[in-house]
Amino acid sequence: MTPARGLEPAPGSARELPDYIRETNRLSDELLRSHTELLARKNIHRKLELFRVIRLDLDKLTHALTELKVNCAQGVLQDFFGDAADCHAIGRRLTGSRIGHVGFEIHEPLSLVLHGLRHWIEQSKRRLGANMQIRDYIRFPASLAFQKRVAAPAEIMRLWLDVEGQVLMLELFDIYRPLDPVLANSPKPTHRNFHGLFRPDGLAAAHPQRLSRLFAGDEIWHYAFHVALPEDVRELHAEFQRLAAVHSGYFLPYAEPVHNEHDRSFHTKIVRHGIVEQGSARLELEFVTQYQ
Repeated sequence: MTPARGLEPAPGSARELPDYIRETNRLSDELLRSHTELLARKNIHRKLELFRVIRLDLDKLTHALTELKVNCAQGVLQDFFGDAADCHAIGRRLTGSRIGHVGFEIHEPLSLVLHGLRHWIEQSKRRLGANMQIRDYIRFPASLAFQKRVAAPAEIMRLWLDVEGQVLMLELFDIYRPLDPVLANSPKPTHRNFHGLFRPDGLAAAHPQRLSRLFAGDEIWHYAFHVALPEDVRELHAEFQRLAAVHSGYFLPYAEPVHNEHDRSFHTKIVRHGIVEQGSARLELEFVTQYQ
Protein backbone atom coordinates (compact mmCIF):
# COMPACT_ATOMS: atom_id res chain seq x y z
CA MET A 1 0.00 0.00 0.00
CA THR A 2 1.15 3.51 -0.64
CA PRO A 3 1.26 6.84 1.16
CA ALA A 4 -1.51 8.12 -1.12
CA ARG A 5 -4.04 6.30 1.09
CA GLY A 6 -3.46 8.36 4.17
CA LEU A 7 -3.71 11.68 2.43
CA GLU A 8 -7.44 11.99 1.94
CA PRO A 9 -8.66 15.14 3.70
CA ALA A 10 -11.10 14.78 6.55
CA PRO A 11 -14.77 15.48 5.80
CA GLY A 12 -15.43 19.19 5.68
CA SER A 13 -11.81 20.20 5.17
CA ALA A 14 -12.21 21.43 1.60
CA ARG A 15 -9.27 23.82 1.90
CA GLU A 16 -6.96 20.79 2.25
CA LEU A 17 -8.07 19.36 -1.09
CA PRO A 18 -5.60 21.15 -3.42
CA ASP A 19 -2.64 20.09 -1.25
CA TYR A 20 -4.01 16.54 -1.10
CA ILE A 21 -4.35 16.35 -4.89
CA ARG A 22 -0.86 17.74 -5.49
CA GLU A 23 0.74 15.36 -3.01
CA THR A 24 -1.22 12.35 -4.30
CA ASN A 25 -0.18 13.09 -7.87
CA ARG A 26 3.44 13.53 -6.84
CA LEU A 27 3.53 10.26 -4.92
CA SER A 28 1.75 8.35 -7.67
CA ASP A 29 4.20 9.60 -10.28
CA GLU A 30 7.05 8.59 -7.98
CA LEU A 31 5.65 5.07 -7.49
CA LEU A 32 5.03 4.55 -11.18
CA ARG A 33 8.67 5.50 -11.88
CA SER A 34 10.27 3.56 -9.02
CA HIS A 35 8.19 0.37 -9.36
CA THR A 36 7.53 0.30 -13.09
CA GLU A 37 8.36 -3.36 -13.59
CA LEU A 38 6.42 -4.63 -10.56
CA LEU A 39 3.34 -2.64 -11.52
CA ALA A 40 3.59 -3.55 -15.21
CA ARG A 41 3.29 -7.28 -14.55
CA LYS A 42 -0.13 -6.47 -13.09
CA ASN A 43 -0.90 -4.25 -16.07
CA ILE A 44 -0.82 -1.09 -13.95
CA HIS A 45 0.64 1.73 -16.04
CA ARG A 46 -1.35 4.84 -15.12
CA LYS A 47 -2.21 6.79 -11.98
CA LEU A 48 -5.92 6.02 -12.30
CA GLU A 49 -5.24 2.28 -12.27
CA LEU A 50 -2.91 2.65 -9.30
CA PHE A 51 -5.50 4.70 -7.36
CA ARG A 52 -8.17 2.06 -7.91
CA VAL A 53 -5.90 -0.78 -6.81
CA ILE A 54 -4.80 1.09 -3.68
CA ARG A 55 -8.37 1.88 -2.67
CA LEU A 56 -9.57 -1.68 -3.30
CA ASP A 57 -6.73 -3.15 -1.22
CA LEU A 58 -7.44 -0.76 1.63
CA ASP A 59 -11.12 -1.65 1.62
CA LYS A 60 -10.35 -5.38 1.68
CA LEU A 61 -7.74 -5.01 4.39
CA THR A 62 -10.00 -2.94 6.63
CA HIS A 63 -12.90 -5.39 6.43
CA ALA A 64 -10.62 -8.40 6.89
CA LEU A 65 -9.27 -6.84 10.10
CA THR A 66 -12.82 -6.04 11.21
CA GLU A 67 -13.80 -9.67 10.66
CA LEU A 68 -10.90 -10.83 12.83
CA LYS A 69 -12.02 -8.44 15.56
CA VAL A 70 -15.72 -9.27 15.62
CA ASN A 71 -16.01 -12.93 14.59
CA CYS A 72 -14.94 -16.15 16.32
CA ALA A 73 -13.91 -19.61 15.19
CA GLN A 74 -17.08 -21.44 16.25
CA GLY A 75 -19.31 -18.93 14.48
CA VAL A 76 -17.38 -19.30 11.23
CA LEU A 77 -17.45 -23.12 11.48
CA GLN A 78 -21.20 -23.12 12.07
CA ASP A 79 -21.87 -20.78 9.14
CA PHE A 80 -19.62 -22.84 6.90
CA PHE A 81 -20.72 -26.40 7.74
CA GLY A 82 -24.22 -25.97 9.16
CA ASP A 83 -25.57 -29.50 9.72
CA ALA A 84 -23.18 -31.08 7.21
CA ALA A 85 -20.49 -31.74 9.86
CA ASP A 86 -19.98 -31.79 13.63
CA CYS A 87 -18.73 -28.24 14.15
CA HIS A 88 -18.04 -28.78 17.84
CA ALA A 89 -15.87 -31.83 17.14
CA ILE A 90 -13.90 -29.81 14.57
CA GLY A 91 -13.69 -26.89 16.98
CA ARG A 92 -12.15 -29.06 19.70
CA ARG A 93 -9.16 -29.66 17.43
CA LEU A 94 -8.35 -25.94 17.26
CA THR A 95 -5.72 -24.38 19.52
CA GLY A 96 -7.84 -21.30 20.27
CA SER A 97 -11.31 -19.80 20.01
CA ARG A 98 -10.35 -17.00 17.62
CA ILE A 99 -9.83 -16.99 13.86
CA GLY A 100 -6.11 -17.55 13.27
CA HIS A 101 -5.93 -15.28 10.25
CA VAL A 102 -7.78 -14.13 7.16
CA GLY A 103 -6.01 -14.62 3.84
CA PHE A 104 -6.77 -12.92 0.53
CA GLU A 105 -5.26 -11.57 -2.67
CA ILE A 106 -3.56 -8.20 -2.31
CA HIS A 107 -3.41 -6.34 -5.62
CA GLU A 108 -0.48 -4.03 -5.03
CA PRO A 109 2.98 -5.62 -5.25
CA LEU A 110 4.16 -6.64 -1.79
CA SER A 111 7.10 -4.28 -2.14
CA LEU A 112 4.65 -1.36 -1.79
CA VAL A 113 2.53 -2.72 1.04
CA LEU A 114 4.54 -2.01 4.19
CA HIS A 115 5.67 1.43 3.03
CA GLY A 116 2.11 2.63 2.58
CA LEU A 117 0.70 0.78 5.58
CA ARG A 118 3.06 2.55 7.97
CA HIS A 119 2.04 5.95 6.60
CA TRP A 120 -1.62 4.98 6.68
CA ILE A 121 -1.37 3.92 10.33
CA GLU A 122 0.29 7.21 11.29
CA GLN A 123 -2.48 9.16 9.57
CA SER A 124 -5.12 7.11 11.41
CA LYS A 125 -3.38 7.74 14.73
CA ARG A 126 -3.44 11.51 14.15
CA ARG A 127 -7.00 11.71 12.84
CA LEU A 128 -8.77 9.01 14.85
CA GLY A 129 -6.61 8.56 17.93
CA ALA A 130 -6.04 5.03 16.66
CA ASN A 131 -3.94 2.66 18.74
CA MET A 132 -2.38 0.52 16.03
CA GLN A 133 1.05 -0.67 14.98
CA ILE A 134 2.81 -3.31 12.88
CA ARG A 135 4.09 -6.02 15.21
CA ASP A 136 5.89 -8.28 12.73
CA TYR A 137 5.82 -9.70 9.22
CA ILE A 138 7.37 -12.45 7.13
CA ARG A 139 7.51 -12.74 3.37
CA PHE A 140 8.10 -15.96 1.41
CA PRO A 141 7.17 -17.75 -1.83
CA ALA A 142 3.80 -19.50 -2.03
CA SER A 143 3.89 -23.29 -2.17
CA LEU A 144 4.18 -24.94 -5.56
CA ALA A 145 0.73 -26.44 -4.97
CA PHE A 146 -0.75 -22.96 -4.56
CA GLN A 147 1.05 -21.56 -7.60
CA LYS A 148 -0.27 -24.46 -9.66
CA ARG A 149 -3.76 -23.78 -8.32
CA VAL A 150 -3.74 -20.11 -9.45
CA ALA A 151 -1.64 -20.81 -12.57
CA ALA A 152 0.78 -17.99 -11.76
CA PRO A 153 3.83 -17.25 -9.62
CA ALA A 154 2.86 -15.98 -6.18
CA GLU A 155 4.38 -14.64 -2.98
CA ILE A 156 2.94 -14.43 0.54
CA MET A 157 3.28 -11.89 3.32
CA ARG A 158 2.05 -12.70 6.81
CA LEU A 159 1.43 -9.49 8.69
CA TRP A 160 0.76 -9.11 12.43
CA LEU A 161 -0.97 -5.88 13.47
CA ASP A 162 -1.67 -4.71 17.01
CA VAL A 163 -5.12 -3.10 16.92
CA GLU A 164 -6.24 -1.62 20.24
CA GLY A 165 -4.19 -4.22 22.13
CA GLN A 166 -5.41 -7.18 20.06
CA VAL A 167 -2.92 -8.82 17.70
CA LEU A 168 -4.52 -9.68 14.35
CA MET A 169 -2.84 -11.56 11.53
CA LEU A 170 -3.44 -11.21 7.79
CA GLU A 171 -2.04 -13.41 5.04
CA LEU A 172 -1.60 -11.42 1.84
CA PHE A 173 -1.12 -13.19 -1.50
CA ASP A 174 0.65 -11.30 -4.28
CA ILE A 175 -0.20 -13.20 -7.48
CA TYR A 176 1.75 -12.10 -10.54
CA ARG A 177 -1.04 -11.62 -13.07
CA PRO A 178 -2.88 -8.73 -14.77
CA LEU A 179 -5.56 -7.05 -12.69
CA ASP A 180 -7.88 -5.94 -15.50
CA PRO A 181 -10.67 -8.43 -14.60
CA VAL A 182 -10.41 -7.50 -10.91
CA LEU A 183 -10.71 -3.78 -11.53
CA ALA A 184 -13.56 -4.27 -13.99
CA ASN A 185 -15.67 -6.13 -11.41
CA SER A 186 -14.64 -4.56 -8.10
CA PRO A 187 -17.23 -2.59 -6.09
CA LYS A 188 -16.94 1.15 -5.71
CA PRO A 189 -14.71 2.03 -2.72
CA THR A 190 -16.45 3.50 0.31
CA HIS A 191 -13.66 4.69 2.61
CA ARG A 192 -9.89 5.12 2.81
CA ASN A 193 -8.94 4.72 6.45
CA PHE A 194 -9.36 2.48 9.51
CA HIS A 195 -12.42 4.40 10.80
CA GLY A 196 -14.51 1.30 11.48
CA LEU A 197 -11.81 -0.43 13.49
CA PHE A 198 -11.77 2.23 16.19
CA ARG A 199 -15.27 3.70 16.38
CA PRO A 200 -18.40 1.76 17.37
CA ASP A 201 -20.43 3.54 14.68
CA GLY A 202 -17.88 2.66 11.98
CA LEU A 203 -18.38 -0.48 9.93
CA ALA A 204 -20.55 -2.68 12.14
CA ALA A 205 -23.90 -2.37 10.31
CA ALA A 206 -22.57 -2.44 6.76
CA HIS A 207 -19.67 -4.82 7.40
CA PRO A 208 -21.18 -8.25 6.48
CA GLN A 209 -22.63 -7.09 3.16
CA ARG A 210 -19.49 -5.14 2.25
CA LEU A 211 -17.29 -8.10 3.17
CA SER A 212 -19.27 -10.34 0.85
CA ARG A 213 -19.08 -7.88 -2.05
CA LEU A 214 -15.39 -7.17 -1.69
CA PHE A 215 -14.36 -10.82 -1.59
CA ALA A 216 -16.92 -12.23 -4.02
CA GLY A 217 -14.35 -12.40 -6.81
CA ASP A 218 -11.40 -13.45 -4.62
CA GLU A 219 -10.99 -17.19 -5.14
CA ILE A 220 -8.36 -17.55 -2.43
CA TRP A 221 -10.10 -15.62 0.36
CA HIS A 222 -10.11 -17.86 3.42
CA TYR A 223 -10.35 -18.10 7.17
CA ALA A 224 -7.53 -20.02 8.83
CA PHE A 225 -7.53 -21.91 12.13
CA HIS A 226 -4.54 -23.31 13.96
CA VAL A 227 -4.33 -26.94 15.06
CA ALA A 228 -1.64 -28.49 17.23
CA LEU A 229 -0.09 -31.26 15.15
CA PRO A 230 0.42 -32.39 11.55
CA GLU A 231 -1.67 -35.44 12.42
CA ASP A 232 -4.64 -33.15 13.11
CA VAL A 233 -4.28 -31.76 9.59
CA ARG A 234 -4.14 -35.25 8.06
CA GLU A 235 -7.18 -36.45 10.01
CA LEU A 236 -9.19 -33.34 9.13
CA HIS A 237 -8.22 -33.75 5.47
CA ALA A 238 -9.57 -37.31 5.51
CA GLU A 239 -12.78 -36.14 7.22
CA PHE A 240 -13.28 -33.42 4.63
CA GLN A 241 -12.71 -35.87 1.79
CA ARG A 242 -15.53 -38.02 3.16
CA LEU A 243 -17.76 -34.93 3.55
CA ALA A 244 -17.10 -33.74 -0.02
CA ALA A 245 -17.89 -37.22 -1.35
CA VAL A 246 -21.46 -37.04 -0.03
CA HIS A 247 -22.13 -33.25 -0.12
CA SER A 248 -21.76 -31.67 -3.55
CA GLY A 249 -21.60 -28.20 -2.00
CA TYR A 250 -18.07 -28.82 -0.72
CA PHE A 251 -14.75 -29.66 -2.34
CA LEU A 252 -11.06 -29.84 -1.48
CA PRO A 253 -8.72 -27.76 -3.65
CA TYR A 254 -5.79 -30.09 -2.93
CA ALA A 255 -5.69 -33.88 -3.13
CA GLU A 256 -3.28 -34.03 -0.18
CA PRO A 257 -2.35 -31.65 2.65
CA VAL A 258 0.18 -29.02 1.58
CA HIS A 259 3.62 -28.52 3.10
CA ASN A 260 5.25 -25.16 2.35
CA GLU A 261 8.95 -25.68 2.99
CA HIS A 262 9.61 -21.93 3.05
CA ASP A 263 7.72 -21.33 6.31
CA ARG A 264 7.37 -24.98 7.47
CA SER A 265 3.58 -24.75 7.49
CA PHE A 266 1.36 -27.78 6.87
CA HIS A 267 -2.30 -27.32 6.04
CA THR A 268 -5.44 -28.58 4.38
CA LYS A 269 -8.32 -26.56 2.93
CA ILE A 270 -11.99 -27.13 2.23
CA VAL A 271 -14.18 -24.89 0.05
CA ARG A 272 -17.94 -24.39 0.17
CA HIS A 273 -19.60 -23.42 -3.09
CA GLY A 274 -21.79 -20.34 -2.98
CA ILE A 275 -25.52 -21.10 -2.91
CA VAL A 276 -27.15 -18.50 -5.12
CA GLU A 277 -30.72 -19.00 -3.96
CA GLN A 278 -29.65 -18.62 -0.33
CA GLY A 279 -27.40 -15.66 -1.04
CA SER A 280 -24.30 -17.35 0.41
CA ALA A 281 -20.85 -16.59 -0.94
CA ARG A 282 -18.14 -19.06 -1.82
CA LEU A 283 -15.97 -19.56 1.24
CA GLU A 284 -12.77 -21.42 2.10
CA LEU A 285 -11.41 -22.68 5.42
CA GLU A 286 -7.79 -23.57 6.17
CA PHE A 287 -6.54 -25.73 9.04
CA VAL A 288 -2.84 -25.21 9.59
CA THR A 289 0.02 -26.20 11.87
CA GLN A 290 3.80 -25.80 11.88
CA TYR A 291 6.48 -28.42 11.52
CA GLN A 292 9.00 -27.99 14.34
